[in-house]
Amino acid sequence: MTALADMPQRHVLTIEEAAKVLRIGRSAAYSGARRGDIPTIRVGRCLRVPRHRLEEMLGPDNEHEPATNGLVSKGDPDHAPVEHPCEP
Repeated sequence: MTALADMPQRHVLTIEEAAKVLRIGRSAAYSGARRGDIPTIRVGRCLRVPRHRLEEMLGPDNEHEPATNGLVSKGDPDHAPVEHPCEP
């Protein structure tokens, strides 16, 4: 399990890093970002997750058991996997 406190102390995370914190897959994270369930900012073609917004979303107990807020989805047919050209 990857806690938010274990992530590098940057102000923004990649979608992949946020997915690890939330314990969801990459595709589910991109789907959540598209729906607005995961807070993101766009920098050019790159999506980033502001750390403080993710911390707010998880609540005070984010060190132990991250909440997924219903983001875990089982094969959403309306959202195909998204290729992401940006590297951290």
